[in-house]
Order: sequence, then C-alpha cells, then structure tokens
Amino acid sequence: MSERPEESANPKPRVVAEPENLADREMRNPLFRWLIHLGFPLTASIVLHVFLIGITAFKVWEVQGRPEIDVGDYEAGLTESLADQMESAFEWPDQQELEAPEDVLDSLDELDDLRDVEEMDMSDFASDDNAGDFGLGEGEGGGIIGIGEGAGEAGSGGFGSGVSGRRGIGVASMWGTKILANRLVYVIDFSGSIIVSVGDLKRALKRSIGDLKPSQSFNVIIFYSTGTSRSHRFRTESYADSLQTANKNSKAAFFKWIDRKSPMGQTEPLPALRRALKQNAEAILFFSDGLFDDSVVTEVTRLNRAGRTKIYCFLFDEVALTETGNLPPRDTPGTPRLRKMVEQNGNTRLKIVTGNDLAGG
Repeated sequence: MSERPEESANPKPRVVAEPENLADREMRNPLFRWLIHLGFPLTASIVLHVFLIGITAFKVWEVQGRPEIDVGDYEAGLTESLADQMESAFEWPDQQELEAPEDVLDSLDELDDLRDVEEMDMSDFASDDNAGDFGLGEGEGGGIIGIGEGAGEAGSGGFGSGVSGRRGIGVASMWGTKILANRLVYVIDFSGSIIVSVGDLKRALKRSIGDLKPSQSFNVIIFYSTGTSRSHRFRTESYADSLQTANKNSKAAFFKWIDRKSPMGQTEPLPALRRALKQNAEAILFFSDGLFDDSVVTEVTRLNRAGRTKIYCFLFDEVALTETGNLPPRDTPGTPRLRKMVEQNGNTRLKIVTGNDLAGG
C-alpha cells in the first residue's frame, strides 16, 4: 500500500482582497474622477438653468399674448382748484356795500364812550363807608357796570354804593388761566426742584399780583426745607400774617420780599395749605411739582369742606418746563396727584406749565 505524502509543516496563507473605496477608484480611473467632480454637477446645473429659462419664456409669452383692453374714446380737461373757486364763491354781480342804519351807528358810538370810561382808575372812587344806593363799580369779568361800590354818599346824586354794599368780582391771571376772586392766596413750592426756573416763576408772580386791583386782597406763602438730606426741617413763610389789600404799597413790599427768597430743600406743602385755608380766601393758587404724599390731598379736601375755597393747581415741574413744542404737555409723576386735588376742590382743569408758557411770559 502506498502512503499519502506528508503535508507541508508550514502551509501558505490565503490572501483576501479588500473592497475598493471611492478614493482608490478615483485614483485608478481618471474618467470616474472627472464624472464625480465635473460631469455630474455640470449636467445638473445645465438642466436646472434650462428649466428656469423655459418657465420664464412661458410667462413672458403668456403676458405678451393677452389681448389689449380697449378703453374707448375719452376727453380730458383742466378745472380750477378749490382755492381758486373759493375766491369767487361769495361774489355776486352788481353787489353793493350795505350801509349801517343810523341807530346802529349811534349804539356803536355809545360803546366807544363806555370803553373810554372803563379805562378809568376806579380806585379813586372806592369808599367803604358808602351804602344804600345803586351805583357804578367794578363788576364781574372786569366790566364797569355791575355790582360794586361807587363814590359819594347815599342819596347824594352821585355814584352810590353797589347792591348790598358788595364789591365786584375781581380777576387774577396766571399763564393764561383766569381766576374770578377777590381774596387770593398764592402757595408756592420753593424747594430745590424749581431752582432752574425760579426767575421765571418770580416774574410771573409779580405780573399776576401787579395786575390785581385795589378791590382785591392777596397773600403769598412759600414752603421749603433747611438742613441736610438726613436731617432737614420743613419751613413755611408768609409774605404777611393775613390778606393784604392789593394797593401800590403792598405790591411793592411783596416784590422786595420775594426777591430775597431762594429755593432750597425738599417739599412738604400741607402746613402751607393749612395756613392758606385759614385766611378765608376765595381762591388758592397752588404751585408745585406734585411730588408729595397722597395723604396731603385727602387732608386738604377734608379741611376745605364743601369746597368753599377753590384750589387752582399749577404743575411747575422741571421736566414739563423743557417742553416747547405744539403738542399737549405730557403728564409727569406728580400730575395725577395735583389733578385729584383740583377735582376735589371746586375745579376741573389742571394747568401744566411748559417752556412755551415761560417764553410767553
């Protein structure tokens, strides 16, 4: 029997081929590399552009192929503007100027005579000792005929005293606000917040008080504080202890008094308002930025029972004073508080003082 040949002691290992990746294939085949990097992208770009050009050409053909709209015949012309038409709107042919009747002209002459009399200084005719007859005096709205005190004793044939011996209603003015009252108290916030515009405020006060008539009386109360921010003392000062007749001497004395005052410190208006309410004033003109506690409004309303004293508030705030445009003044943090005080004490309008008010005097 023949024997099988012996197997080799060291058999030869089998070689297994690895799969070819994309990079190897590109290195081996230049045509494949060209197709991957240039052929396919270029073909896709050409197809996309041809598609877009085809859509654009179709849309242009669709628009250009629409039939034109026949609007028909029409006429155009020019007409006068509205301004030109208004110039002749109230013109009539053969118009004549109407002559006023003689009785109307006589009435106009009488009004001119009354205007001349109104400009007289009625303080020379005032007398507190007259009573009884109806006469001429300073009436409501600054007129001359009305309830008021005239000159001469009762029954003397001259100007008698007014009805019930009362004076006419005087007028005070402040930045366009008219106040009908004979007894007035100006309550002024003289804290450091008004230091920038204190000169304008003083001029406005002098102008308002300077225009008062001798039949009116006034007083001015300022409030401020002294000391440091940690330890301050609130102060209230009055021009006089009581209402003063608005004559030349009292006005001149007030001008000197207010010129010596300088703003300082913080705001606490309640003591000043209490003092003003005790002086039996018909009107209080309150100047403040409104930056105080809400309890001040509550207490003032309680003290001013039934609103016997009308309170007019003037918001004097450094923010509002910078506004000089034609828009309505904007509210400041103190506006709601002052508006509430006005509404609860006989008024409906709050005056916000702006830069336009200061510029106009």
